[in-house]
Amino acid sequence: MTMLTGNPPPRISPEIKRVLQLSKQSKVGDWYLYQNHTETKIYGCMLAPYKLPRYLPMRLIALEYYRKIINVDEVNFVNGKKKANFNIKDQLGPFICNSREAGKEVDLILQRMKFQRSFFWRYDPLEFITKKRQKFKLGSFIHHPLPEIEAYSSQTEWVEGTLVDQDSTRVDIENALIDLEKQLDEGSFL
Repeated sequence: MTMLTGNPPPRISPEIKRVLQLSKQSKVGDWYLYQNHTETKIYGCMLAPYKLPRYLPMRLIALEYYRKIINVDEVNFVNGKKKANFNIKDQLGPFICNSREAGKEVDLILQRMKFQRSFFWRYDPLEFITKKRQKFKLGSFIHHPLPEIEAYSSQTEWVEGTLVDQDSTRVDIENALIDLEKQLDEGSFL
């Protein structure tokens, strides 16, 4: 796309936006565009997100979505002896999820890809999970506000001087992915 138009592709595709934020009433999470990576936050998830590539392909968002949404349901409802509360999309991108055990397998796949994890953050800025938990007479989910980060929720482009990597060493995830894709392509012609 860049070679044809001179413009880089969008960092978050419309398909990914629909998964996380179908409408104002039906949002399950947000994305954060850092200088060198992208993170997704699912409301009520108790897992640290992976630092995903800047330009996020649907197959990676599908893996991260399954891992997190299964965790949200288990931690917030199933462990509280309530029935599963989320209808998990059975197919997302190229993946099919037909079991709640898939969350563990997805985590192993992402670990093998050697993505680094970001910091843990109790995330529910719109009280989406809190309201669902209160409906079932479970305690509130306590959101830990981080206004210096939340101000950049679900932006369409990274803005200079906003979110940068937390650690001092620059991790260029995209270069690692490009190298991996080259290795896979070279192996496929043998």
